[in-house]
Amino acid sequence: MVTGGASLRSIWYIRKEDRAVSPVVGTVLLLIITASLTAVVGLYMFGLVKAPEDPPSFDTVQTGLNGRWAIQISGVSKELRLSDFQFIGSHANGTYLRYDSDSDGVPDAPLSLTLDKLATMSSSGPTLFPAAFIDTNGDGKVDVGDTCIAYPSYVPQGGALQDASRGYKKVGLPPDDIPLDSDLVILVNPTTMGSPLVHPGDEIQIELKHGSIVEATTTGVVGPNGAMISTIHMDPGWFQGNYKAIVTVGPVATPELQKEFQFKAKAPAPITPTDRATYDQVGKAFSTGDLVYIVHKPSNRVVLTVQL
Repeated sequence: MVTGGASLRSIWYIRKEDRAVSPVVGTVLLLIITASLTAVVGLYMFGLVKAPEDPPSFDTVQTGLNGRWAIQISGVSKELRLSDFQFIGSHANGTYLRYDSDSDGVPDAPLSLTLDKLATMSSSGPTLFPAAFIDTNGDGKVDVGDTCIAYPSYVPQGGALQDASRGYKKVGLPPDDIPLDSDLVILVNPTTMGSPLVHPGDEIQIELKHGSIVEATTTGVVGPNGAMISTIHMDPGWFQGNYKAIVTVGPVATPELQKEFQFKAKAPAPITPTDRATYDQVGKAFSTGDLVYIVHKPSNRVVLTVQL
């Protein structure tokens, strides 16, 4: 019995010692933990890792203006870059609003864009998206006085020439000719010009020519969003036949870039119910009751919610 008891005690002591941590191992673990904490603190101190930002707060005034909804910023806790914010359009049921991104008559893209993509310095004229952010001083930041506008209608991001009277159909040579007495939209940006040499602030001149006859001329400036949109009414008294839209980027005397777009004009034609239905489907994204969210991307927080 004595021998058995001793044996049990010996086993118990062996197990107790087996559970212990070696002083050497403990020291190594402490060194690893200390080094890890030091590395993390160092990353924060030297700015290699940033703590989550607190979202800004906004004061806004919502108005209806010329058939569109305007949300003006009347106060902001801090000025931040437009690219730090995401604009999201949503139906009341939570699904994304969609818009036609390629002028094929189908609303195919969710309306979720950073504010710098929507930036412009003027609310006049057609827009590339169903929304725009008016950066009043063009500094690329969200400031007091800036305005976010939700448009009931807009110009899809399609080809360089579009028929605004008929759902922004692509315009070109037959079968894409345009009837006279229609509104021709001309979109100038790096995509339509096929060149990166189109920058915000560039001067633009557009000529419509039938043979050697210049039927119309218009000028403008590329906006902060990298695009300029111009609308020219095709007078019913103009000649039918082949036309050229000549787009010049930069001063006319020393242009940086020039491109010609050929199209054909045909006899005036009435706008059909199908044309109108296409226009309503493609060119009208927002309706009463829809929601607009502004998300602060660094904090992933919604900082503004507006129901139209």
